[in-house]
Amino acid sequence: MDKPIMPPIPDQKFSRIQRAVKSGDKTQIRDVSLQFETMFATQLVREMRQAMAPGGLFGEGPQSDYFQSMLDDAIGTAIAEREQLGIAALIRRQLEARDEVKVDQGIDEATRRHIEDAIQSAARQTGVSADLINAVIQVESNYDPNAVSPKGAKGLMQLMDQTALQLDVSNSFDIAENVRGGARYLKSLMQQFSKLEHALAAYNAGPSAVERYKGIPPYQETQRYVEKIMALIDR
Repeated sequence: MDKPIMPPIPDQKFSRIQRAVKSGDKTQIRDVSLQFETMFATQLVREMRQAMAPGGLFGEGPQSDYFQSMLDDAIGTAIAEREQLGIAALIRRQLEARDEVKVDQGIDEATRRHIEDAIQSAARQTGVSADLINAVIQVESNYDPNAVSPKGAKGLMQLMDQTALQLDVSNSFDIAENVRGGARYLKSLMQQFSKLEHALAAYNAGPSAVERYKGIPPYQETQRYVEKIMALIDR
């Protein structure tokens, strides 16, 4: 039987992951994600070395195995610290967003189907992917068609009255109208900005803020908003 690429992860590491996610401490989450990439990179180095040189660089014997193991660990750590495989960044984004965005379980089945149909229809009409529309709705309103923000944004995709008017949305609480209008607005932002992250930032903070800062504005709310949606898309 072939050996697994990744060794079993000790329960102690799972406990640390759980603590990091619950605490929301970005430093702990970064450390945990780097540990995962280190484990993967180290195992990858060992598999490659054994395939190319079964005897290793230090010959054979207990002492040779010890020194070879130290070298493998050092190489794996060096790769992970530079996040060259991209695993740590992916894990970090998912862990940070994991408990922050939860799908509303309170809507009835008919409403859920109505929302799904509206998303698919808007995706066909605008060319914006259904996954992206879904992610924006989940972060914006948590699938509540009647959601109203403290600033007055309304409906599933949280349209401001002025924006809704420009998008020919007469009733922001109408599921189909709101989703279609929000998707059209998102499409226009994606055409205006070359990067999806910048378009999402503009959806949250306004296009002028993205233009002023030439990228994602230094607003914690906007930065977290973009991270959450990108994490949902990755999943």
